[in-house]
Amino acid sequence: MMSTEFGGMNEVMADIFHQTGDERWLTVAQRFDHASVFDPLAGNRDSLNGLHANTQVPKWIGAAREYKATGTTRYSDIAHNA
Repeated sequence: MMSTEFGGMNEVMADIFHQTGDERWLTVAQRFDHASVFDPLAGNRDSLNGLHANTQVPKWIGAAREYKATGTTRYSDIAHNA
């Protein structure tokens, strides 16, 4: 799944979690956390060279929404370092 373009699925699912409080939606949102993109950003490392921006930007917006929904600073770091 992560090798295809999946857009802002983490954003949508995090929004549903934020609105409903149903943990299942947060679990689904986190399944779309693209580790090979998110992990370096969480560590303040730029590994974005060569990646298509239109594929990555929705993921970063999703990270910001996951931060808003959970308060987990890792998501804030990802969004700020993108």
